[in-house]
Amino acid sequence: RREVAHSPCVRPRQASGMDGFSKPRRSSEGVILCEANPYASDGPGLTGSIQWDGGMALARFLAWRSQTFPFDGRLVLELGAGTGVVGLTLGRLGSRVFLTDCEPAIIMLLKHNVQLNELGGRVSVGHLEFGSTTRNDVELPRPPDVVVASEVLYEASHGIGLAQCLGALVPSEASSAEVFLAYQHREEAPLEVFASAMLEMGFAFERLEDPEGRVVAGSTGDKELVYGSSCFRELGAEVYSSIREASQSDRFSPGNERTSGGGGTQILRLTRRAQGKL
Repeated sequence: RREVAHSPCVRPRQASGMDGFSKPRRSSEGVILCEANPYASDGPGLTGSIQWDGGMALARFLAWRSQTFPFDGRLVLELGAGTGVVGLTLGRLGSRVFLTDCEPAIIMLLKHNVQLNELGGRVSVGHLEFGSTTRNDVELPRPPDVVVASEVLYEASHGIGLAQCLGALVPSEASSAEVFLAYQHREEAPLEVFASAMLEMGFAFERLEDPEGRVVAGSTGDKELVYGSSCFRELGAEVYSSIREASQSDRFSPGNERTSGGGGTQILRLTRRAQGKL
């Protein structure tokens, strides 16, 4: 669990109903979201209770991308879903979505948000823990076409656990599957362990950048202006140093600059390649 008092990107709204959730608000992509109060004395104190900047940026990017790469009919799995903003956005775009988390309180929040968006026929909610595909109650009909996660690398155990989970979910023969991660670098994050394990399993890392090599993301602003000139560029074997260097040098596109209120998001795409292609 991340200590939310130190670095929240979005200030949580006060819980206002008997269910303990905030008043619903609508995202720029039309998703209705409630949050829970992670500071409540009787609450779980979980980071997934509130909406973070990286999740909004990833949702907006995938909505923009859907204009040329439609998500209609694709099978999507969201890991560490929190409020579910990314998966719910893809559900509205026609995907069959499975939202997952490991905390019972967050699963309740996810079910509430699915109900608010009237997506129960297309979006399911279940329990899944990093590091294992057996400690869960999610039964996918087939390997997912897309796996999404935002700001889930913040505890030491998450590095190898997330890598093991993705390695099991994206088998080597499923070469067309894509993993999209929204990541904001923190020195204590287990990025180096995660990247090393993923590279060993044959995954390639790409990062969304503009023509000047600046890292592109944005939770606000016109999507075409933010993402229109961007493309994914492969990071090669030096994934950790590339991501860390971009954060330290503040090499971010306009609107994605690091501030106390958010920014500094790096959108990564991972694909698993056949042995010997890296």
